[in-house]
Formats: sequence, C-alpha cells, structure tokens
Amino acid sequence: MSEPTDILTDALWVYNNLGVPKHERIDPPSMGAVAWLEDLEADSKLRAAFRTTVVPRLLPSQGDIDKAAAQRTEAKKASAFMTQLIDASLDSLPDDA
Repeated sequence: MSEPTDILTDALWVYNNLGVPKHERIDPPSMGAVAWLEDLEADSKLRAAFRTTVVPRLLPSQGDIDKAAAQRTEAKKASAFMTQLIDASLDSLPDDA
C-alpha cells in the first residue's frame, strides 16, 4: 500500500470486496479504500448510493468498448501482415540455409 493510488483503483477494489470477510481481503490499494469499504459495510444507505452512483461510472462507455474492438481488429491485421512478411522471407531463403 505504499504506492499512491487513484480513486478508480480504490473504487474497483471496494466493489470487488463488498461482502468479503476482512480476513479474505487481499492487497487493498490504499488505507482510504479500506476505510471506504468499512463505511459502506456499516451504512446500507451509503452502500446503496455507492451502487447507484459510483459503480455505473466504473463500467466502460460504449465509445471505450468500440475503441478497444477497433484496436483488436487493427492488431489482428498487423499480426496477419507480419506473418505474411515472415513467410515470404522464409520462402526466399535457399533450401540449404
């Protein structure tokens, strides 16, 4: 917990540890995240507010999803092109090489 963390990292850790017994929680990103989780566990209204206001903001937007899909498509194209280049290079080698 010595590294500074951002609020998103804390929020994701809190979300993933809601309802997890204290002795089973692993690697909290900050003491703030631990305190946040303890506050949520102690107050059902606060927990409901967390679920309706914070959790939806943790999800990727449709634009982020589309951008990631486009990046995967471009990576596949680049990989296929590199495979073609390697195959062409190998085909141009003499048989005894």
